[in-house]
Amino acid sequence: MKTTLFKISIFIILSVIAVQANAQYLTGFGIRLGDPGRGVTLIRYMNPQSRGAVNFILASQYKGACFTGLYEVHSKNHNINIEITNVGAYLGFGAHIGTYKQSDYIRQPKDSSYMVTRDRIVAAGVDAIAGVEWKLPHVPLLLSADIKPFFDLSGIGKTQLNYVDYALSLRWLF
Repeated sequence: MKTTLFKISIFIILSVIAVQANAQYLTGFGIRLGDPGRGVTLIRYMNPQSRGAVNFILASQYKGACFTGLYEVHSKNHNINIEITNVGAYLGFGAHIGTYKQSDYIRQPKDSSYMVTRDRIVAAGVDAIAGVEWKLPHVPLLLSADIKPFFDLSGIGKTQLNYVDYALSLRWLF
């Protein structure tokens, strides 16, 4: 009985994956492994034929958390079957806000230009992003590598440790 139930479950899962492989993707959700932040990412295309997308990233960095929203323009859309080997590129811009542990974020802890609550810092700024992506054939997965320069506006960035975030993302498309 357990073996039959297991075989039926595997068949259903593979059927769903096969149907998804031919579907039009509007949304992708997955993990983003970067330096300095690691977290989750959600991308949403504007419509099935659009090259524009919004990308939201929630990352853990500097013993805190950061939320980033980006608008991206992709060189092609994975729903339109004109790409070469399922590889594309994208550029985008956006903004972020985060709260971090002061001693892990600031080079000089006595800087008073940030809003400091106990030993936490709240920082906001602007972001850009550039990357390449590969839609795995026959599977609803998207692998991407990107570089995301950012600049904190609070404190004029003079004590900011990093100005660039590098990352690999793996998203399930649906």
